[in-house]
Amino acid sequence: MRQKKQMKCTNCGSEAVKKNGHTHYNKQNYQCKNCGTQFVENGQNWFVSQAEKETIKKLLLERISLRGICRVCGVSMAWLMTFIKKVYSELPTHMNIEEKLPEIKEYLDDRMDEEIIKLMDEAEGKKIEKKNANKSY
Repeated sequence: MRQKKQMKCTNCGSEAVKKNGHTHYNKQNYQCKNCGTQFVENGQNWFVSQAEKETIKKLLLERISLRGICRVCGVSMAWLMTFIKKVYSELPTHMNIEEKLPEIKEYLDDRMDEEIIKLMDEAEGKKIEKKNANKSY
């Protein structure tokens, strides 16, 4: 008697899979009963590994074009755009920034004090220049 080879889901590793028709290349298509992922037995391993995803994250921080990242890493532009959206959606919205604006009265008082001091210094400078101009040698 022939023993049936048990398939495992490529996404979650579950053995609860069912046949799900054939691909247009006449390969048997399977579907996981747990996560719903469709896959083909002995299909191409075109998934992007976690290490490659980390490399792509680092490349995104550099000033490299998106097309350049696609060429170097061997991914499509559509996949890269989906990955970028996923990465940015996982970022916190506040980015640990505390927005504290100064009190307007304190800010204006400080600014006015600076302006008054500046005007007084200018006035003293003009008085000194005037005194020096009045003196004749």
